[in-house]
Amino acid sequence: MASIAYICDMKMIDYHRLFGHQTMNFWRLTNAKQFTKFKQGDYLFFLAKGSEHPQTREKGLVGYGKLAHTTSCSVSKMWKLYGTYNGYENENDFKEAIKKVSKLNTLPKTLNGLYLDQVVFFNGPLYLSEIDGTVSRNLESFMYLDKEGVSLTLKVLDKAKEIGINTWQAALDDELNESTFDLDYIETVVSHQVYEYFPTLTSTLKHHKQFIEAFPDYKSVKEIKGVFYHRDKKNVCYSTFTKH
Repeated sequence: MASIAYICDMKMIDYHRLFGHQTMNFWRLTNAKQFTKFKQGDYLFFLAKGSEHPQTREKGLVGYGKLAHTTSCSVSKMWKLYGTYNGYENENDFKEAIKKVSKLNTLPKTLNGLYLDQVVFFNGPLYLSEIDGTVSRNLESFMYLDKEGVSLTLKVLDKAKEIGINTWQAALDDELNESTFDLDYIETVVSHQVYEYFPTLTSTLKHHKQFIEAFPDYKSVKEIKGVFYHRDKKNVCYSTFTKH
């Protein structure tokens, strides 16, 4: 599981937040730097322009979503597919935002879309340099918080827990948003513990698939084949076929 912090427009985030969107299409230019490791269920944190720290001018993290699926299509088709879940009131505003990001007066032939679900917004910006002093404040587009393990992701969620969930979003759907964040936090803690203390625990691919087929509500913890987690029941188990 990877976690990415991606630069985006605060106006787009505010639109999603205003309407309490639990899902969104995070669009990006096809010529943007490509991810080497990012898959379904991974975290994308919103590093928003317009949330800068008053002294350092560092952009803040204002929320996150988890990758559900990806899309690559024309601008018009992307609007037809996702509409206002692209973060704009109408298609014209959407197209103008794309032109602004691309710094061209014409639209690109295709766009990439990262469709996110279980979206959560924070009650205020969170600054990475205050959590980890080694993090650069100057990013071109995105950075990995974690490629392996979840140490920095957990620190971010720890801080987000202090800041709290956006009050407006919570007012629109208090139960869903608080439970989503709480479950994400618990799952990340579990992943951290498993990755730290059982990094060599694994099982054969055959037995791993057999377990997933028999218990589809469980999923692997941090890609360590052999340890499984049930999100709703908060149960952790490991296959009896595991080996060291």
